[in-house]
Amino acid sequence: MPPTRILNVNDRTAARYLVSRMLRSAAFEVDEVETGEEALAAVAAALPDAVVLDVRLPGIDGYEVCRRLKASAATSSVPVLLTSAALVDSGDRVHGLEAGADAYLVQPFEPAELVALLRALLRTHAAERQAQALAAELSEAVRVRDEFMAVASHELKTPITSLQLRLEALGRELAGCEPRLAAKLDAALRQTGRLAGLVDGLLDVSRIASGHMRLSREELDLSRLSRELGARFAPDARRAGCLLSIVAPAPVIGRFDRLRVEQLLSSLLSNALKYGAGKPVHVDVTAAEGVARLEVRDEGIGIDPADVERVFGRFERAVSPRNYGGLGLGLFIARQIAEAHGGAIVLSSQPGEGAHFTVELPLEADVVVSAGT
Repeated sequence: MPPTRILNVNDRTAARYLVSRMLRSAAFEVDEVETGEEALAAVAAALPDAVVLDVRLPGIDGYEVCRRLKASAATSSVPVLLTSAALVDSGDRVHGLEAGADAYLVQPFEPAELVALLRALLRTHAAERQAQALAAELSEAVRVRDEFMAVASHELKTPITSLQLRLEALGRELAGCEPRLAAKLDAALRQTGRLAGLVDGLLDVSRIASGHMRLSREELDLSRLSRELGARFAPDARRAGCLLSIVAPAPVIGRFDRLRVEQLLSSLLSNALKYGAGKPVHVDVTAAEGVARLEVRDEGIGIDPADVERVFGRFERAVSPRNYGGLGLGLFIARQIAEAHGGAIVLSSQPGEGAHFTVELPLEADVVVSAGT
């Protein structure tokens, strides 16, 4: 391992010699310069491990040298220890620290004090560099993961779609066949649909992560859409033992992405039926002051208020995955869709008292917002 190299900057020969001797006796390698201009040139030519910098220099003083070093991305990570042989007050120390100095030391000082302070600064900056390197590695790992998810999801989409179409065609051919066979076919279609939904979720996550989820707005009646989804989810509600009620007495018309809003409401309905514990699920659609309000409420297991925000994260859930399936993406995607429309989604819940989701969407949007940006 190469020796730690310190740049010692001081225009006074005796003081510069004394500091260099202290540093060399502690096994540091020392380079010396006399002026601020020389210090900036030396650092630019060969980055030192630290700089011991006197504040009183001819031309560019130590404060300005420190400021320039810390302002440059190439040299900002180098620890700078300002020193002064003159009597200083708190204002001088503040001036030095505001210039970006990592520490300020007043001469005369003991060799052990100088060495200990430098070593502490070097340890701190080494830890910061390790943290930055780890953050970069984690960022790259996330990028690779998202890229893999996008590729894998696209590759899975084709065979799953083909299987769905074949099962649907088989269902038409076997129409009126033995009920037990029809039930098995229906179960296969439901499981294939569930698998397709999981793949779609992964695709959406990759689109959101790359900022590629775009909205295609059109005039849409949210009340009508809610009633249509209610009819579509009726078989699922019966299987879950939940009474599903849709209250949408008046048209709520705005400009929305139909597929995305349908996806949002489907996620909330699926969530309510999954955790509704066989109790009623309520959907209310209203509008006021240019804002559409969709409310989905169940009377099921509920969650702790401390988990309310967490469940909107990627791959997050408030309950054990051993008891409830899914990837934990539905609520994350639902929030992204709401925010892409310029709206919001909030959850209020208590354990054992169910969950109440409220989605608010502007009926008209001045700008189209891209999810993930």
